[in-house]
Amino acid sequence: MHLLGWLSGSLFAGLAYATASHPHHPEFFNNRVIFTPPHGTKASYPRIVELSDGTLLATISWRNPKAALPYFPIFQSKDDGWTWKHISNLTDDVNGLGFGSQPALAELPYKMGKYPKGTVLASGNSAGNTSTNIDLYASFNKGKKWEFVSNVARGGRPNTTNGATPIWEPFILPYEHTMGLFYSDQRDPLHGQKLAHQESKDLKDWGPVINDVAYLNYTDRPGMTSIAHIPTVDKWIFTYEFPEHAGGINWFGNQYPIYYKIANNPLDFRYADGFPLIAGDSTGNGSPYVVWSSVGGGNGTLIASDADTQDVWTNQEVGRPDKWVKRPQPGKSAYSRTLHVSRKNPDHLLIFSGATYDDTADGPQIPLSTKATPPTMADVSINKMNDVMGELRDAARELCQRYPVARDAFQVLDTRHEIMRQLNGRALVWDNLDALALQRMVACVIETVTKMGGTIQGIKWSLGWLARGVRWFSEESESLKAESEVMENESEVSDEIEAVDPEVGGGTYGGGEVCGCGRGEKSTGSASGKREGEEAGCVKLGYVDGFMDFIW
Repeated sequence: MHLLGWLSGSLFAGLAYATASHPHHPEFFNNRVIFTPPHGTKASYPRIVELSDGTLLATISWRNPKAALPYFPIFQSKDDGWTWKHISNLTDDVNGLGFGSQPALAELPYKMGKYPKGTVLASGNSAGNTSTNIDLYASFNKGKKWEFVSNVARGGRPNTTNGATPIWEPFILPYEHTMGLFYSDQRDPLHGQKLAHQESKDLKDWGPVINDVAYLNYTDRPGMTSIAHIPTVDKWIFTYEFPEHAGGINWFGNQYPIYYKIANNPLDFRYADGFPLIAGDSTGNGSPYVVWSSVGGGNGTLIASDADTQDVWTNQEVGRPDKWVKRPQPGKSAYSRTLHVSRKNPDHLLIFSGATYDDTADGPQIPLSTKATPPTMADVSINKMNDVMGELRDAARELCQRYPVARDAFQVLDTRHEIMRQLNGRALVWDNLDALALQRMVACVIETVTKMGGTIQGIKWSLGWLARGVRWFSEESESLKAESEVMENESEVSDEIEAVDPEVGGGTYGGGEVCGCGRGEKSTGSASGKREGEEAGCVKLGYVDGFMDFIW
């Protein structure tokens, strides 16, 4: 079973950084600060790449008020996101416009042209009053220094009105010794906006524009490409937003519902059909991002994010349209959140986020943050886990109310101690969940259910025995002696319980009872028999019910 645990962090731009690397950081953690934009600025649209040596590089769209032109700050982590440091800035060296929006990062998995395997690539939108430019830069030393490689595409000035000609939102993807650079394109007179890419073998010369998503309706405006590989079936998934006011179908009132395509080749999405991403009664809204993890069954797990929803969506059936599931995660919604699955830890999902699209620079300072979580809880979500625990609690309470022998109460108490032993003192706080503790709890739930299931036959036998005993008590003079022996046995077991946990032991009867087994006759007696005024058909089990309250 794969359970959700969370890691969050925030990016501190070249002003304030996280503490030095800690050699024993926890596997999952919250609020690792990387960069917080100064007051009067905002940071959004984060991007990340994991290098072949495990180093993480992250960047963000942010405008430094002290700089003449915007740039992309580059941050590095060598300990799985626990600590970060600022190592460089990616600046515009050719257009005189700066890099103000929509960064992209990748690493070369093989040599291309003069650029060796391991070269880090970066792109973004170098935009200003005159043009929008998608340029490619390279670093030979893991992001410390950058050099201009080539211009991939050039469009008109920024303007989202149909008929304008800008380009937007690059995405870098190497595939079989071909580099694909994907982007949103408003230059085609047949399409208000389409999604397209260009290809290169050497990173210098780029081929013609190839459509990926281009609808016949001119006003349709698909946008914001994200692509992931599904290795188990060697297919590729392509997510994008499809604005409902521009032609997209929308069942949920979202302005920018999420769609996706699946193809055998990431350079051939133009031949694939688009599907809306729907989970139950919901879909995402704007700036999707998608990744794949090997965790979650034979097909692994697809994980998708959007701009306006705190949750993520998962699919363990290779993107089958009716198999998306909405999963909770404790982070915040943000514009163009980015997902990443660690290669060495495929059960760790990094979620990078910053400001929302509507946040203003004059508002609260929103840090760039990253969270990490095992990608899926298999078939059990946090909400369902709460339901399961509630059902188990109720079943356990009913069980103990109906179980007439204190020995069996001791068995349930023993299960409680086994739960606490396996939890090993970890706290289950839903707002800051310890994934390992929850995993142990699930194991204990299964064990507890198994133990309870194993006692059902004993319960049935005991109730039958008790029913016969009650009849004997009412019909034979030896009944008081027989009940005395039973009570003495229960008292001995209760003493054992008290030795384990004094709060639930002591053999004091009060509260709950098992009734309906006898004739309901009144009887009198001492501690060795029935208490005065007690119905013959009832056996008091108050301390059993009491310790169930204590357990849960």
